[in-house]
Amino acid sequence: MGDGLLLNIQNLWRKRESIIVTWLVSYSAVLFVPIVISLVIYAQASHALKSEIHRANDSLLKQMRYTIDNQIDLMKRLNMEMTWSPNLQHLMYSSMPAQEVPYTAYQLVNEFRLFKTSYASIDEFYVVSRRDGSVYRSGNIRDLKSAFYTIHQTGALTFEQWKSEVLNGTSNSFIVLPHAN
Repeated sequence: MGDGLLLNIQNLWRKRESIIVTWLVSYSAVLFVPIVISLVIYAQASHALKSEIHRANDSLLKQMRYTIDNQIDLMKRLNMEMTWSPNLQHLMYSSMPAQEVPYTAYQLVNEFRLFKTSYASIDEFYVVSRRDGSVYRSGNIRDLKSAFYTIHQTGALTFEQWKSEVLNGTSNSFIVLPHAN
């Protein structure tokens, strides 16, 4: 059977004018040319799509890096302004008379309000005094416990963990902590 088929194909090849060969070649061309063109178009489209995805991802990564870098720069500038605040320096590092403390604390809280306006993208900032356990925020002064429950009651941190973090941490630094909105 295999020899008969081979003989028939050879016989058809010799008779190229045969209608079957003409039909076979024309339909093969009609079938394979669109398939080859489709494969080329698919490969080009796939390459273009991959390069566009990579370009978009690179752009998003650069934008995120820029945003995070700007936020860190803002925090550093705020930290610098707070550190060099005369009211804060006076409250934290001088031994002022007890009757001056409330007025200086009031001035510091007002100064923090200005900082809150100037640095609107920073959600929350405060200063903890180790001396008396006061927490100075923009708008109010609280003791440690009420400040924790006002700011950080998210369940991510216990009062003791937070207290240890803020009282035993390094001075003049900022710490990213979870807080309630």
